[in-house]
Amino acid sequence: MLGVKEKYPIVRISPSGWCFLVDFYKNKLIFSSRFFTYEKVAKFLLPPLFKMNIMEREFKRIEERDRYFAFLHFANLELKNRKFPQIFLETDDYYAGSEDGDCRTGVKATWDAARDATDSTADPNAESGFIQAVKNAADSWEVSRSFMPYDTSGLPDTDLITAASLIQYMAILPGRYIHAVKGLQGATLEGTDIDDLEFTSFGNKGDDDQIHNWNWETITLNEAGRNNISKTGESYFVLIDGLDQSDTPPTAANQTYISLSESANDPYLSVTHEAAGPTGVKTIQDLAIASVKTWNGLATASVKTIDG
Repeated sequence: MLGVKEKYPIVRISPSGWCFLVDFYKNKLIFSSRFFTYEKVAKFLLPPLFKMNIMEREFKRIEERDRYFAFLHFANLELKNRKFPQIFLETDDYYAGSEDGDCRTGVKATWDAARDATDSTADPNAESGFIQAVKNAADSWEVSRSFMPYDTSGLPDTDLITAASLIQYMAILPGRYIHAVKGLQGATLEGTDIDDLEFTSFGNKGDDDQIHNWNWETITLNEAGRNNISKTGESYFVLIDGLDQSDTPPTAANQTYISLSESANDPYLSVTHEAAGPTGVKTIQDLAIASVKTWNGLATASVKTIDG
């Protein structure tokens, strides 16, 4: 059927023929077909089968159209359907600032002394760092945490953050999970920042391939993590080992390597956001508006008005 040309648009092709739309008259579609076959049964059946197939597709299209108009009619939206608001989502990436780095406690006599340490060695200029919760052979413990600042002041103040992820190049130890938590550090990373964090998890990532290899890893932030993103300045996150997050004493040396901003594989925060709707207004073009709140992590909405 290659090279077939008709004066009218071809709407259906089969191995033995084709059908084209000839005219539209009094709300009726007029088709014509050409068939090439030497079988008597095919000559008899192909035209009505073609017609039935085309009618079926046309009826489905009409049914979908009628359902749409019925919805507009019974929802009293026939004159308003062009006024529905449009939602546009944007995703922006914010790379970690130069003051990212890790804080390491060094060897401590007990696990509590390591996890609750208030001073450490900070390294904000390294290309890579450690996230660790370690028990050494001599019954001593160490903790290392990676502090990640992101300048997110470019986010519009009124936009709603709908999704966000921390993306970093890491080598996670098999069986380990890395958690993102809230950072409370200042603009310059110092040794005393080791305890400038909260331990509520914003999300975590484990080792998928169970091999201690370098990979781009994504920690999808939960609602609390998204709420930690600032629209006026720096957003501070800390990456810690799962045993550190849960305050579980390690029984081995658990180390995860991470690339920092001074390397060729910069960590970054990816944020999806949308323009917020108007507030303090009861109706928009006579359409109902709703205020959305959360309760125990679930969204609840209250509709204020319908048709004024």
